[in-house]
Amino acid sequence: MMALQLLSGIIGQITNVFLDFNVGQEYVSIIIRLIGIVYYAEFVSFLLSETSLGNVGKMFEYIVKLYLIGYSLPMIIKLFELILSVV
Repeated sequence: MMALQLLSGIIGQITNVFLDFNVGQEYVSIIIRLIGIVYYAEFVSFLLSETSLGNVGKMFEYIVKLYLIGYSLPMIIKLFELILSVV
């Protein structure tokens, strides 16, 4: 229960930092989900490597990386639009 309270506080602080920089709420939720997915993937990959399934763990990492690229695509597009608007 204490870990969930700590995690909730950390997520709240991250959200406040992004909102202070006028980042849209949809992007904040995407970033928090991406962080969660990365930690989950790291944990699963570690478990697979500890059970002598290191090759499966590596394939899982590659699949998660592709998923992360696809999931973060709206943010990448927004970043390119911002760069092109400055130039």
